[in-house]
Amino acid sequence: MNTLPNEHLLALTREMLACAQANNWEKLTELEQTRLPVFQQVFAKGIADNIELAREILSIDKQTMSLASAELPALKQEVLDMHQSGIASNAYQAIQNS
Repeated sequence: MNTLPNEHLLALTREMLACAQANNWEKLTELEQTRLPVFQQVFAKGIADNIELAREILSIDKQTMSLASAELPALKQEVLDMHQSGIASNAYQAIQNS
């Protein structure tokens, strides 16, 4: 068992949870992209050699996903608001230009 990738994987997973707790979704997405190859490396031969690590990561991921799910309606509303604001701005500019 190579400890360094395991520790790195766990550190990235914990950092992702911290980002979710801070509503830093952009950073969380970046970390997930960084974590994926490490995850694949650690579990390339299955979880048999890393059962405790897998359990810990699943537990942390569950917390992260719960926070993300709770935030989803607010994110959807924010995107909708930005879209509607853009439509209003375009309409205002069309009126100004006519």
